[in-house]
Amino acid sequence: MWRKTFAIDGVTVTCKTQDFANIVSNLKSGVVIDDSDDWLSDAVVQKYTPLELIEAARSELSKTPQDKIQASKKGWMAAALSIKILFIKSLKLDVTTYNTLSFFAHLSLDIGDLEFHDQYSLRNCWQVAERLHQEYYGVWEPDFYADYIESDYSKILDNVQHFVVFLSNIDHQNLRDRFHKEFPSSSPSLVFRKQSGNIKIGDTDFEVESTAFYHPERYYGE
Repeated sequence: MWRKTFAIDGVTVTCKTQDFANIVSNLKSGVVIDDSDDWLSDAVVQKYTPLELIEAARSELSKTPQDKIQASKKGWMAAALSIKILFIKSLKLDVTTYNTLSFFAHLSLDIGDLEFHDQYSLRNCWQVAERLHQEYYGVWEPDFYADYIESDYSKILDNVQHFVVFLSNIDHQNLRDRFHKEFPSSSPSLVFRKQSGNIKIGDTDFEVESTAFYHPERYYGE
């Protein structure tokens, strides 16, 4: 069972990973949340671009022996960071939790006016990135290594790079228009929590007005 550690106004709290979004979205306004997970920490966001993370993942595969765990971590971070950057730049909206990242990854493809074949291909690329996330956290399927032998990892990162490049080329104005049409306000499954401040990505500060939290159990009416 995945568990997540974070701080609420300086008090350390541990919960099940799938409960994190629900807990945070229901806290009162003004509470300071410090998400201590390192996979999208401020240091990562400020130091790397998604493509640089993919190159860092490739460098892990050039070692002898290959460091597949670190390659998986950096490949996953590249995909996750590309989603975070897209929605910060286009909507001033921060996306952090795993469930929310996955929701917005699929949303990006849904509103991208893609041909069926291209959408199917990019969804597969995102699924590959999710499996890298599973491997890094030690929750992969029993046949993971049967599916992805060492020689396949370069191809896996090629798929992640394809996803990253696609997101980097999405038209921000079109994304804003489609997003506001489909999500004019919070819903039971998608909650927007107001926040103010800047997030530094590389050398640039971007304004953030809110954080999104997706609740799959609410979406399915559970």
